[in-house]
Amino acid sequence: MDRAEKDYRRDTHLLRISKMFSEFSTCLSRKVGCIIASDAGHIISTGYNGAPKKTRHGCEAGCFCQDPNRVSGTFQERLRCSHAELNAIAQAAYEGVSTRGARIYCVTFPCSFCCKAIIQAGIRKVIYEEEYNDALSRQLFDEANVELLRIIPQPDVKPR
Repeated sequence: MDRAEKDYRRDTHLLRISKMFSEFSTCLSRKVGCIIASDAGHIISTGYNGAPKKTRHGCEAGCFCQDPNRVSGTFQERLRCSHAELNAIAQAAYEGVSTRGARIYCVTFPCSFCCKAIIQAGIRKVIYEEEYNDALSRQLFDEANVELLRIIPQPDVKPR
């Protein structure tokens, strides 16, 4: 098996794990999970979208995401939940783990808020499954030379 095949298998496996973490999400509108891994594929942090530690979940406190007039991707600063990517980066910082040169595996392409955090955290590659239309994210990732890779996991791909 060549290097590209090994990378694809590892990336697919880690992307599947990020999807497993989305099950922990407390968000009412979208369940997203992510993991941060070293370049060698070792998981260094995990995250899912949900309310900050020690605060009530959106379903308990009422969240702006429930507003039927809100368009997805707008007024994110008014939402109770933090996105999965931001939570994974914050968890790494909380534990004192460097994310420099790491890869982040996201269920959904990162929004511009998370994109900026990813760049600032020194993460060099974003692997994601589902598209999310945010032109600013793409522009910023391009300017910062962050590699983007979309993978749609195939059921027959095994880690090794």
